[in-house]
Amino acid sequence: MNPYKINHRKLITSLKSNNHEKVDRAFKELYDTYARIVFYISLEILHDNMAAEENVNDTFIAVFNSVANLDCSKNIKYWLITTAKNKAIDRLKRKDKNITLVDDKILDINRGDSYTNEDQDIFLEIKKILNEDEYNIIIQRFLYQLSFSTISKNMKLKIGTTTSKYSRAINKLKDIFDKRR
Repeated sequence: MNPYKINHRKLITSLKSNNHEKVDRAFKELYDTYARIVFYISLEILHDNMAAEENVNDTFIAVFNSVANLDCSKNIKYWLITTAKNKAIDRLKRKDKNITLVDDKILDINRGDSYTNEDQDIFLEIKKILNEDEYNIIIQRFLYQLSFSTISKNMKLKIGTTTSKYSRAINKLKDIFDKRR
């Protein structure tokens, strides 16, 4: 399902319906549209496929259980992403009580638009090519269009280090993608 073509108001209204067939269709559409991005966000935080899959299930169960509270005027994607992220963080905390998470280090896709499967594949491919700092800098710069100053503050790096890592990352990506052409 293309997340750009989904009518959130109609979907939420259908989820709240008393017609079980309508609810089933709406829930299937919601799942088909957003399960992959919810999985990707969960995997970013949990670094474990099985735990990420469980988190996807927990997230969609939370939607089903909270359907009465959903606001028709809001985009359900943001609620799903926030729920997935929070559930994944809670899962990590339960797994290891000593874990401390720096929210700036977790890929936060909430601000971005809906992503296609191709976009997600590109994110995964870029992540394999770059080291963690380079990847986070590229994501913050391109997806969120943050300034180098803001990125430096988010990552607790000097601005020179940030721009240097950004430059290296761009060159790595150019080299790899130029070779494919």
